[in-house]
Amino acid sequence: MLVCLISIVGTSLIDSNFGSVITKDIKILDNKGNTIGCTIFQPKTATPENPAPCVITLHGSYNGRESQNFISLELAKRGFVAITMDCDGHGDASNWKENPMDAFFLVTANPGSDFEDITTAPTSGMADVVEFVYNNLAFVDKSQIGIQGHSLGGKTADACYAYYKIQEYLGGENKVSAVFLMGNQQLAVNGKWLDHLNYNPDDQVDSGDEIPLAYDVHYGVSAGTFDENNYTTEAGGPWTFYRSDNARTFINELDNYNLTENDTVEIGKIYSGTVDGSQEEYIRALYQPHEIHMVNPYSPASTRNSIDFFQHAFEAPNPMSPGSLTGQYTMILSVLGMAGFFCSVFSACCLMLTTGYFGSLLVKSPEDVYMPAPPQTAFTKFLYWAFMSVGAFIPILYMMKLAMWIGGHKGETFAARSLFGTRIWPQGLLLEQALWSASAGLVTVLLFFIRYTMSNGRKTMPPSQWNMKIDLRNLGKTILLACCSVASAMLS
Repeated sequence: MLVCLISIVGTSLIDSNFGSVITKDIKILDNKGNTIGCTIFQPKTATPENPAPCVITLHGSYNGRESQNFISLELAKRGFVAITMDCDGHGDASNWKENPMDAFFLVTANPGSDFEDITTAPTSGMADVVEFVYNNLAFVDKSQIGIQGHSLGGKTADACYAYYKIQEYLGGENKVSAVFLMGNQQLAVNGKWLDHLNYNPDDQVDSGDEIPLAYDVHYGVSAGTFDENNYTTEAGGPWTFYRSDNARTFINELDNYNLTENDTVEIGKIYSGTVDGSQEEYIRALYQPHEIHMVNPYSPASTRNSIDFFQHAFEAPNPMSPGSLTGQYTMILSVLGMAGFFCSVFSACCLMLTTGYFGSLLVKSPEDVYMPAPPQTAFTKFLYWAFMSVGAFIPILYMMKLAMWIGGHKGETFAARSLFGTRIWPQGLLLEQALWSASAGLVTVLLFFIRYTMSNGRKTMPPSQWNMKIDLRNLGKTILLACCSVASAMLS
């Protein structure tokens, strides 16, 4: 319990930056009357007299706003107001959908009339949060509102920006001045990025009345080199994205650059210039952290990229090195808290085993516990260590390839993707971890039986000596003991 207390107090201090950041959970109403759950990370330096830049972040599919806490805290430490939000169909958003991914498939590089109204634009609530910030938070600098998204959130951020560009074209105001994408990309047609949006008021693509709208905004992209869902191009896998036509198109959106086929985009460089003859200069930045898709929101590398981009895009009130991170200590303390919890479970289990009812589960003598003899011959010792080594390395060798295969496996259409957003397993990204863990377990069991056979195990270690049989009464007691131990640890 003391270990758990240390974890709770420690994470609280770090998550508030030792009292300099105020964190508040709120709910706002969208334009359809649905609630959106949000968390505001407000540095104490952000006041109506001293408004600060704001970054609104949106999580990936089948996740929640809490996954953006790491990045949001680091932004708040640097003086930004950071706001996390729940996407439609996720977390505390009341706009429930049978398929929360439906808006994902409506986002397009050819936005039409549905983007003209906030109630029909597929921004999954992000535009509503921008409106709330713009109209209600006096401690936010309205001229410096940025949006950021991971995966589904990244494409939604694209849609949110497209909505505001169309509002600007229709005589309204563009309230978004910076966009940062993680694990997603600028809007494309057949996989090719466009250097502008094609606004189609009549909803007919290629009808001849498309209105080009330039990306006159600060834009950053964090493209994981092992991303299993994005960034595979004519240049090869995602690790070669910086050499692709899409990467060059991204930089060539700036008037100052004209990268050609033999040019590559410099990773981490802040490119700046005008857009479509604008008076103001904008930046472009491409980052390539060495990670897979699912770890983007939690990795120090992606967090550093986000901080670096927004500190260049906006005037950071409290600038500091992007590498000066403390969020990882929250993770360490959380692991410590979990260790304390499981120690509580173990302690509760030991205590209950001293009772008469559960005492029958205890072994009566050391002979009741099966202790296999250690390898005796040079051959059996070799087998033991060889199979231990092979068992450790085989799962590592195919982990990335399996994740990329699962992430890239598609049905007849992208919307019908067999392992993404299905009823059988809605959390497609977690399926990568689950299947890898399951396959690693099967590999371990297979290797065990191979070594068992090669070591003549049936003769030296017959199953009859394993002492693993249990009657139904004691099996029931074992299950009850497990439930009672966990329940008592949670109550304490």
